[in-house]
Amino acid sequence: MAYDIRGRWIPSEDLTWDAPNIQQQLVQSGLDWSAEGAYAFRTDAWGQMSESQRLDTLQVYDAWYDSGFQKNLDDENWGLDLERGVTYNNSWDAQTAFHILSGGGGAIYEEEGTIGDLRVPWDYDKGEGANRDTAIGSRKEGDKTYTTLIKREYPMDWKHYSTDELYRATIDEVNEKFPDLFLGSGADFDNATQVRAASDVIQGWVDGVRKQAKEEGRDNAWAQAELQKVFQWQIDTGKMYNQRYDYGQNTQGPDRNQQVAIRKYKAWNHFDPETGTRTTKHPLTGAIRDEFTHKIVAQPTRMTVTSDINSANIDEGRFYSPTVGDESKIMSQMAGTPPDISKPNLTIRTVKNKRPENIDNNWTVHGVE
Repeated sequence: MAYDIRGRWIPSEDLTWDAPNIQQQLVQSGLDWSAEGAYAFRTDAWGQMSESQRLDTLQVYDAWYDSGFQKNLDDENWGLDLERGVTYNNSWDAQTAFHILSGGGGAIYEEEGTIGDLRVPWDYDKGEGANRDTAIGSRKEGDKTYTTLIKREYPMDWKHYSTDELYRATIDEVNEKFPDLFLGSGADFDNATQVRAASDVIQGWVDGVRKQAKEEGRDNAWAQAELQKVFQWQIDTGKMYNQRYDYGQNTQGPDRNQQVAIRKYKAWNHFDPETGTRTTKHPLTGAIRDEFTHKIVAQPTRMTVTSDINSANIDEGRFYSPTVGDESKIMSQMAGTPPDISKPNLTIRTVKNKRPENIDNNWTVHGVE
């Protein structure tokens, strides 16, 4: 499957859009194309489109991706898979649909404060007023910090996910895999990584029902009915485990408080897995104190086996074995029928009990002479 580091689908290089099997190609590239592609991206606008409109939009996406102008990929809020609170308009052409559904143009602007000051995901007094744009850098000017952000023309609809019962039902499962992604099970969605992790959980529920239907020989109608039962069960249990925190409260429980402490720590200890760079910052000023790039581990040496003992070199991964080339001989011997085992000649000894010499002859025991 073709997905980038943020969990977004990327088009395969060999997609043939005028081929009659383009739907099958999309499935092989990682998209769920059931119901004519309605579940490839779980947004309202995408669900309102016809299959031909979806294919045309993806073809524009493929052409845009191949053009090389991919700066937008640095923004986690970019992508066709995020709900933006828009509905599909039949007057849209494929280019316009791609522009709107992917978030539109990314205007770059600057705002005073660190990203932690602007976003403050643990301060529920701010609620949805907290800044959810993508931070791409910061600078110092005197004693002030300014953060550079990307603002989408069609921003992500955070409230949609935070109040959607199916997405809320995924939070406890997401927390099992990513313990620090949410501020506890009652937190709201506040970044695209959470949404994509939740979508992955939902897709897992779908795949589980489809697998069961295939194993039991069930039809599509049964699978759809069973899937609705699974969704309803997840929603009902989610209402118990993932109930939203109340706004305005200083404490929403130990899970939230623990995550607050972790995020405050991460603000001045950052690790970039792509470059292997660890950055330590001053916890108050944000000034960089130290940067360290871990050495990239070399790829393992491929092991080969040789029959020439003189060419063997352990450091280069060449090992000597006198049996190289004898595979067929060894296998034929292993497959051969072993010789018959002769039957054992068993005899039964006759044992006669005798009186021990130290036993008085006048003392009798049955069976002993």
